[in-house]
Amino acid sequence: MMTSPPKVFISHASEDKQRFVLKFAERLRSNGIEAWLDKWEMLPGDSLVQKIFEQGIKEANAVIVVLSSHSVNKPWVREEIDAAFVKRVNGTSKLIPLIIDDCPIPECLKSTVWERVPDMENFDTALANIIRAVFGQLEKPPVGAVPSYIQNAVGVVGLTAIDGTVFRALCDDCIARNIERVDGPDLLKLFEPLTIKEEEGCDCLLILEGRGYVELLKIQGIDIGWAGPTLFGFHEYLRSTRPDYRELLRKVALLIVNEQQMNGAKLCKSVGQPVLITNRIVQHFERRGWIQAVHSQLSLSDFIVHRVSPELKRWLQQA
Repeated sequence: MMTSPPKVFISHASEDKQRFVLKFAERLRSNGIEAWLDKWEMLPGDSLVQKIFEQGIKEANAVIVVLSSHSVNKPWVREEIDAAFVKRVNGTSKLIPLIIDDCPIPECLKSTVWERVPDMENFDTALANIIRAVFGQLEKPPVGAVPSYIQNAVGVVGLTAIDGTVFRALCDDCIARNIERVDGPDLLKLFEPLTIKEEEGCDCLLILEGRGYVELLKIQGIDIGWAGPTLFGFHEYLRSTRPDYRELLRKVALLIVNEQQMNGAKLCKSVGQPVLITNRIVQHFERRGWIQAVHSQLSLSDFIVHRVSPELKRWLQQA
């Protein structure tokens, strides 16, 4: 925290003193900045070099160079710019060009952000910007709350935060309601708490479909009749949201191999997880050729495992 007022040296041409520099320096001082001006700091007999370079510029936290058609041609101002430029390069001071009329810009200042004064009688905006620069205060809006689609995003490789959030909301809803897919009207309800517009949400679903995470029923090629996670997508979801994902696979496999639990309803009850999760794990084993099962359309728990491959036992031994 700054304990004393910042010191600012104002480099300028004498022709600009009365028409601008004096009133500008007064405004700086009235705003908590110790503006160094030769008119206020030098007495008869003082050394110009010692006062300007050893006190004014050397002790300054910032050097304001007032650029005008008069000052750009002054050798003395050039010397002050050179000294201020060295201080800026060394990281001990700021160098702030302030342009008050139509004039060429010195080469060494072309890579520095300028402040321009279009009206020397009304320079409030330029003054405010320079005050912020001296105190190191950026003018930018406050950082708001992180959008919910970032906070709840599923960390699946290849998915953006917004795609991952829509995907997670879809899977969460399927699990909560024990369904395989969500109908169109209910899809729109999923987007509302995520602060995602309907069009954005539908675009996400189309992208997810293209990447194999969801399957969609598209009406007339545009409207989405329903959406549901694919088997691949659902397991990517589980791996991203369930730290115990591998243990869940192992638990289902052990119940099938060791307990010979072939009945779906009994297996789902023993696993103690939402039915959709157990159902999808069984389908995952089927896809890998480790089991064979017969499924009914009546219920997600209505299936029978009727064949177990030695591959499932081998996987259990290695898992």
